[in-house]
Amino acid sequence: MREDYREFVPGIKDRVILLCALAAGFAALGLLFYDSPISAVLALPAYFPGKRLYARHMAEKRRKRIREEFKDVLYSYSASLAAGRNLAEAGDEASRALKALYGDGSVLAAELNAISEGMTRTAMGETEGWMDLAGRSGLEEIRDFAQVFAACRIAGGNSVRAVDRAARMIGEKITAENEIRSITSQKKSEGRIIAAMPIAMLLFLRLVSPGYLGPLYGTAAGRVVMTCAIAAMIWSLWMSEKLCRIEV
Repeated sequence: MREDYREFVPGIKDRVILLCALAAGFAALGLLFYDSPISAVLALPAYFPGKRLYARHMAEKRRKRIREEFKDVLYSYSASLAAGRNLAEAGDEASRALKALYGDGSVLAAELNAISEGMTRTAMGETEGWMDLAGRSGLEEIRDFAQVFAACRIAGGNSVRAVDRAARMIGEKITAENEIRSITSQKKSEGRIIAAMPIAMLLFLRLVSPGYLGPLYGTAAGRVVMTCAIAAMIWSLWMSEKLCRIEV
């Protein structure tokens, strides 16, 4: 069974690093906001939701890389078809181009090789190979390309011209989407910096004048204030991420 790029399963090393990072993070927050590292024990209940978020993040990161590689695949297809090569030759040329750009770590190079070989081990043809990749990647751009490819094979039209035109249109769409993501990514970074400002200010005060924060650490009212500060910081970070989450 070929890999499903819509999901990411953390390995043992990833899980250990995640648990250690959570423990260190909670301990640091405990020292900073409560003057006690005992909050590190919260890493255990936070591990499972943290693992889901980490897996989702890594899956999205991998899908983003596949989208970038697919854009290069489309450009290579357009250039090859314009030079008079057929679809099989265009696929081989795109695979070589990906290996030259991304090295052996290219995800789509192996997929293109499997498609050009007709995926004999799974008894799939070229059209079925693209449809299978579209389903496993979960990317709309690959699904659109696969549908054009399948329609040309079924209808028997000018597949070279149709695939070339689809490659150009989808490539332009991916470029526009990347520009939008670049803008929203900048706004997300600004929101994260603003949300982290209370931590920076608190750390500065602890280093410069530790006694100034004494009432916040030594009284119940002070701990309530610190808890509210943490809650407000988390809420502001969540809101900034939500506002900048634009589907393209």
